[in-house]
Amino acid sequence: MRLRIATEIAGALSYLHGAASFPIYHRDIKSTNILLDEKYTGKVADFGTSRSIVIGQTHLTTVVHGTFGYLDPEYFRSSQFTEKSDVYSFGVVLVELLTGLQPVFAVTGSQEKEHRSLATCFIISMEEGPTI
Repeated sequence: MRLRIATEIAGALSYLHGAASFPIYHRDIKSTNILLDEKYTGKVADFGTSRSIVIGQTHLTTVVHGTFGYLDPEYFRSSQFTEKSDVYSFGVVLVELLTGLQPVFAVTGSQEKEHRSLATCFIISMEEGPTI
């Protein structure tokens, strides 16, 4: 069911970025902006920070908006939002679906309160490779 929902959201993003009459960058893809109906069909919601762009335009330069943990590091550094920024945020949602963890979470077992980014943990685990 999770895979089907993820596929539906990927299709919605593909439509927004390429099949709509003019491309739309959502700019706030996160799990709480994915709604499910009674049949668990995934719907992208909350277009409050969305921006349409001119066909052929590659990025949108803006003040950084979004939710910490889902923000594309390139967008955070450059203030240039691209369709890849939405895709990055969607990737964080996918890792959430796979792990059941929040995008930023507290590490238990340490004396000081420590927080980690789910995206960073995922990248580190991919670099380390499989454990046998």
